[in-house]
Amino acid sequence: MKMNKQMKTTMSLAAAMGSLILAAGTANAATPITIGEAGFEGAPNRGGVSLPPWKRGSNGSNSVGVESYASLGAKVDTVPGGGAYLHYNNNSGESIYQVLLATVAANTTYTFSLQAIDRSDLIFQSSELRLGYVSGVDDGSTGDNITNDFFGEFLLTPTVLNNTTPVNGAGASDGIENWVSTFTTGASPAGLGQSLRIEIVGTGVQSLYDNVSLTYETVPEPSTTALLGLGGLALVFRRRK
Repeated sequence: MKMNKQMKTTMSLAAAMGSLILAAGTANAATPITIGEAGFEGAPNRGGVSLPPWKRGSNGSNSVGVESYASLGAKVDTVPGGGAYLHYNNNSGESIYQVLLATVAANTTYTFSLQAIDRSDLIFQSSELRLGYVSGVDDGSTGDNITNDFFGEFLLTPTVLNNTTPVNGAGASDGIENWVSTFTTGASPAGLGQSLRIEIVGTGVQSLYDNVSLTYETVPEPSTTALLGLGGLALVFRRRK
């Protein structure tokens, strides 16, 4: 059965609108947000000492440190470009955090990722990636609970894409897992314009982390996507005429 001209035109317009809407939803590429000492390279072998601009959070004990891969040798798999890593000792709920220059934006998806690393002589403990915002001004102190540094801490809701526990076996990189969590804000999010805060929360013995990154991507509002689609259809109609 042959399709008439009107049906072909309708199908073409539908395909054009679908392409326009898809393009509108994917036009924005992820943009990196600056993180200081994202690879912990600035001061290896600083056990129990915060590495600015990172600070110890939670209970503020000396159970977080930065060490060189060379100190562990074959106990860890090789991380590309890795000279040093972040490690946790025995305290549950210990964390390290950093307040960024970037602020909470509306209609935005933030992607927080890092490499979780297992050492073969210990069992990797579960951990958590957190993204939040703060209200107030940093008082400049180190090793304090976050509530002593700011007028409060407020977390965004994560979508965990991967937090598979690394297990260092016979493979060359099986002891490394790329952890990824996303956080998406709406049109009027709580904390709009407040400073973003990233945090890595550890729960136990010598869980290792490296190469932290945070990116953002603008999420088109439904009304904007619809308008783009309608505008595209108008252009198609005009060309058809």
